[in-house]
Amino acid sequence: MADETKTTDALFWGYMRLLMDAYGTTPTSEVGYKTREKGVEVTIGRSQREIRVEEYAAPVVRQTNEASLMVKCGLQQFSAAQLAKALGISSSTLVGGGGITKDTEYAARLVGSLHNWKPLHLYIPKCVSGGDLTIPFGVDKDTDVEMTLHGLDNSTGLYKFYVGAAQETVAISTGVATIVKKASPEIAWILLQAETGTSDALTSIEGSVALDSDDDGIICRIQPDSGDTLTITHAADTLELKGAANLTLDQTGDWVDLYFVYDAVNPKWVEITHYLAP
Repeated sequence: MADETKTTDALFWGYMRLLMDAYGTTPTSEVGYKTREKGVEVTIGRSQREIRVEEYAAPVVRQTNEASLMVKCGLQQFSAAQLAKALGISSSTLVGGGGITKDTEYAARLVGSLHNWKPLHLYIPKCVSGGDLTIPFGVDKDTDVEMTLHGLDNSTGLYKFYVGAAQETVAISTGVATIVKKASPEIAWILLQAETGTSDALTSIEGSVALDSDDDGIICRIQPDSGDTLTITHAADTLELKGAANLTLDQTGDWVDLYFVYDAVNPKWVEITHYLAP
């Protein structure tokens, strides 16, 4: 019996951002984003085979532990670096015209939300890009570049999928936001408010129950309350932001957000990505 593939066609991302870097590293480089609601196609395959035995007229189906993961998504933000990753080559090879090298292994994160803006996060520890690559040209053509990622099994698993809980409103108190402790793989999704007035600074995120080693890898998505100007303060031991610089959230919109992941080893929150409306 041939491998059987089932597609999660009920999963559609309202928007999504893709981050990719070399395998063995934490993905921080944003490759592109999508705003269309045609969905990201996620295909998970399971290997099965039929075994006929004398005692039964019908076949006995045994499912093996082998699995495959494929993700397809059309990305905006066209660039040479994005195209190189779509082809699985280095950008220097692409720019230099020296031909296509062998596949490069990546770590990848897809960060986004469903149509109801409930956050989703898909982490692929090891993957290659390749397969069908569509690059449309012309005045009336879509500018999206279709990326295809193939997950590779490794010691940390094929993928990790995190889903969002209901949004909760949290007011900063003396620089601290206290979130209801979530169990992985659930995402804490908070609408952050100033303690008083319409401006404030966030210096730390704590759990309603103290965070510990069991919380390693949990995700927190922050969105600013309407009308508030919030400064997210970079601090190497509590909130580690990209570029080691403070971030100001002063816009309103479903796209405006900031994603952190909890590092229980060091313990602190590390930025995955953020988006500010242009």
